[in-house]
Amino acid sequence: MPQSADIPLKIATPAVGGTNTLASAICGPATDAFPKTRAVTGASNIKGVHTYYSLYLAVRDAHAEAPDVWTVDHCKRLLTSIMSAKPFAWRVVGVTQAALKKFHELDYRYRSKQGLTRAHLRPRIETVRELLDRSEPMSQDEFIEYWLTHDRTILCAQGENKVTVPDFIEFENRDGVLFSSNQVAWRHGRAERDLLQRLYEEFIGAVPQSNLAMVRADPP
Repeated sequence: MPQSADIPLKIATPAVGGTNTLASAICGPATDAFPKTRAVTGASNIKGVHTYYSLYLAVRDAHAEAPDVWTVDHCKRLLTSIMSAKPFAWRVVGVTQAALKKFHELDYRYRSKQGLTRAHLRPRIETVRELLDRSEPMSQDEFIEYWLTHDRTILCAQGENKVTVPDFIEFENRDGVLFSSNQVAWRHGRAERDLLQRLYEEFIGAVPQSNLAMVRADPP
């Protein structure tokens, strides 16, 4: 079992356009937290990768031929359905303070209907619009790399995924092993609970409630 204490942590604040500005590193060595044999991201680790690519090409062609029928929004729903609920999908790279407090109340376990969800760092409509606006289709490797790069998410509390993603605590999950997607939500075992507990102790438990604003990446 990998040890969550090896995962480097950072405070991040979302910037305009879906990218993130990273503040100073808080703790942990810059090392791989999980062996490559457990990786779930990357084209070489996706079973039947050519089928995802074929479906992307089909959606792109449909939009190009009949954009009034196959609108960008419709294509977003199609591609989201195709590329979600898989181990490589919706890779989690951080957690908000509100979500971390809720996990603390739940003993760092995940329970449905407790106001915990995921939020994409870049709106999916922007990701799909850029895919469809290209004059030529991407290659298979380009498409998979592009999708995985822009499919990153954070754990957040109810309502935090509606407009602008708030500041969050970023952690290393390069290979997508932590919180990997399943048909219902995400995998949530001992490694995930240990990481959440460590984050809470680092960023909330030891900080007086009156000083929580100091944890933000940027001053208010």
